[in-house]
Amino acid sequence: RYQLEYPLNMPVSVELVYHIKRPATLNRKKCIDNLIPHSKRPDVDNLAKLTLDSMDEILYDDSLIHELKMIKYYCAKTGENANPKTIIRLEFLHG
Repeated sequence: RYQLEYPLNMPVSVELVYHIKRPATLNRKKCIDNLIPHSKRPDVDNLAKLTLDSMDEILYDDSLIHELKMIKYYCAKTGENANPKTIIRLEFLHG
């Protein structure tokens, strides 16, 4: 187990997963309950810019990001994925 010092000053791989509130039209009974791919505004690159710029206490500089994966969904109707949230996963790359 590593003892990390913040802000991190090492290359990282980042995965950002956005769960965006469902519009009322997707809450009807006939709509599926699971996560649904989100393809409307806000654009995923704008969400990522906001998220990464707010991580300055965790990551020294966003130029340290070697790889970036971004996904956005409408929330599920029920269960653990029913509430809007942002999931951030960091993988440390040792080189």
